[in-house]
Amino acid sequence: MRNMRLVMEALALWSPREEDIITLVEHVRGALGRYICHKFSYSGEIKAILISPEIEDRIRDGVRPTAGGTFLNLDASEAEMILDNFKLALSGINIPIKDIILLGSVDIRRFIKKLIESSYRDLEVLSYGELTENVPVNILKTI
Repeated sequence: MRNMRLVMEALALWSPREEDIITLVEHVRGALGRYICHKFSYSGEIKAILISPEIEDRIRDGVRPTAGGTFLNLDASEAEMILDNFKLALSGINIPIKDIILLGSVDIRRFIKKLIESSYRDLEVLSYGELTENVPVNILKTI
């Protein structure tokens, strides 16, 4: 891994304060923001579909902590409604899915990815914490 120094610095900074491994991963992703932005920028910008606060709140409401970890527990109709919103947003965009990212809050990024991965394998999900000021973000739509 080329960025091992950044990974180790982020772990050294956050591991004394954070016990949750998944949250540590999100902090590491934030430290790697410059590299993540570069990877997902096309034509000098990130093309993003923004996840609205309403959808984020619905996903947040479905997050359930357990002794074995935290998971997303949406009822089928709620999950289907959210996926239909993604499908509708993507249908009007003439850009390949691999060139678009979903943009949402850091606390639900992994749950959004889990929700969409079976339907949209090539669609990446980034959080605001991974963005840097060096790469402009072009918001194509808001879901």
